[in-house]
Amino acid sequence: LGCWFLYEALCVGVLWFGGLLGYALAEYWGIVHVRTLQSRWLFPRATGLLYGGILLYARSWPLGPSWLPLWCLLSTQFW
Repeated sequence: LGCWFLYEALCVGVLWFGGLLGYALAEYWGIVHVRTLQSRWLFPRATGLLYGGILLYARSWPLGPSWLPLWCLLSTQFW
């Protein structure tokens, strides 16, 4: 099922493929590495806001550069 999602996202565009991979990385990080109670409350909400902003950008400016939100998304996760 995950491979099918990635394939469909790749058919739509690189932004969606990278976004799904970034989301999977964020979920893994949230499950495995987030330890404190405050982080468990804050991390999912911050991730939701981040991905919500990326989806809003992609919907509002469909002809915008797809590398920009993908770069912002991945750089905030690796910061």
